[in-house]
Amino acid sequence: MNLVPGISSGLITLIFIGLFWVPPLWAQDRAWLSPEQWDYVASRGVVRYCADPDWAPFEYMDAAGEHQGIGADLLRLAAERVGLTLQLHPTPTWEASLAASRRGDCEFLSLLNRTPAREAWLHFTEPLLIDENVIITREDHPYVVSLDRFDGERLAIPAGTAVEEWVRRDFPRLQLILTQTENEAFQLVSDRRADMTIRSLIVAAHTIRKDGWFNLRISGMQADYVNLLRIGVRRDDPMLHAVLDAGVRSISHSEREAIINRHVNVVRHEVEVIEKSIFWPLLGVLWVVLLTSGFWILRQRALNRRLSQLNLLLEKAATTDPLTGLNNRARLMLCFEEDSLRAQRSGCPYSLALFDIDHFKRINDTCGHVVGDQVLREVAALMARNGRGSDRLGRWGGEEFMLLFHDSDIQSAMEAAERIRADVAAHAFSHGGEVTLSAGVAQWQPGESLVRLMERADKALYRAKQEGRNRACPEQGHESGP
Repeated sequence: MNLVPGISSGLITLIFIGLFWVPPLWAQDRAWLSPEQWDYVASRGVVRYCADPDWAPFEYMDAAGEHQGIGADLLRLAAERVGLTLQLHPTPTWEASLAASRRGDCEFLSLLNRTPAREAWLHFTEPLLIDENVIITREDHPYVVSLDRFDGERLAIPAGTAVEEWVRRDFPRLQLILTQTENEAFQLVSDRRADMTIRSLIVAAHTIRKDGWFNLRISGMQADYVNLLRIGVRRDDPMLHAVLDAGVRSISHSEREAIINRHVNVVRHEVEVIEKSIFWPLLGVLWVVLLTSGFWILRQRALNRRLSQLNLLLEKAATTDPLTGLNNRARLMLCFEEDSLRAQRSGCPYSLALFDIDHFKRINDTCGHVVGDQVLREVAALMARNGRGSDRLGRWGGEEFMLLFHDSDIQSAMEAAERIRADVAAHAFSHGGEVTLSAGVAQWQPGESLVRLMERADKALYRAKQEGRNRACPEQGHESGP
């Protein structure tokens, strides 16, 4: 029996099942979960979590004890996409949140970097938020190309953070001054009780504008110190980790940007208002009023100019490597996210090449860091002139560069990498020495993360080094082309 001509009752039943019994297939505001994961969500009660109570604008506790900020909004969106009900477990400090997570008082931490120490008890989702760390100093402090040139200087930094762990590992000769809050670290630098601090770019923009610390500036950034902020879930609940990871993956780049802009762009430095108790006694004296008005107008304009300069600096610092002028690591990550989605939709091939300057440490050791920096700039310029306008070139860190190839299979990417390698090898560098590159090339596979693609390219780069350097090698299995 046909209920509608040409359509069987069985087909209509299947349509009903698809529309109403399997919400992930039709609900655009839901993440994709397996049946087992949906069952887990349905059986779960309230999920307790811990957060940083004083990390504005990322996350903080407001006067009512509510979790607010960029990370709080992103977390609520991810939980909503998978149907989880969350409850904040309040703590007085970030260190107390870490301790509560280790004890099991809360089942996950909302926003943190992955570090070896934390992996002892946490599983981490894909990044909920990516943000560059920048070095903040007073205006009279030299520009900071790398922290290894400032041995003995005092670095103020909140205790228990990933950056503290990284600095202790990489720069043991710096004097660390541990603080309890972000504001305390900025205050120490402003008062000359510390020489610098390393904080998130977004936090720096928020704090400098909000609190009016215009004697501070962004003086540089340390390569590889990027905040890949994730949800950290206790290892004893792998299903919760899988569900939250699906929620994080469902958030689009445009949704993240909208949430960030909602919190950061509303911050404005307001000029002080003359109190009425001062203003009214002077009202009868016209020239005082005019002078006072003129003073505040000029001050407003000066502050606006300063804010405009800060905005331009922040925008450049967020996307650009300060030494070479190329895209920085954070920008390359965002480029990969955009490019891989486009390649997924179009079905066109997409490839990545990792380049490493051969024996770069020898250049630094024998010629000095100033020459080493000049070599990096010259290599960057040579790579830029050999790239296509549609490709994405950037400095990944140290002496490593990355090139993302649009609409290019591994054979085309190998030809481009070889062209760059040959150009660098033939170039007469300003210091008079020879400089060569090794490269590893891999082709992206649909659905693959940047980390997995880089692992394959890195293996090819390692093979190029083993085979004598000054060469480009494709990933294993593509030695004779695709």
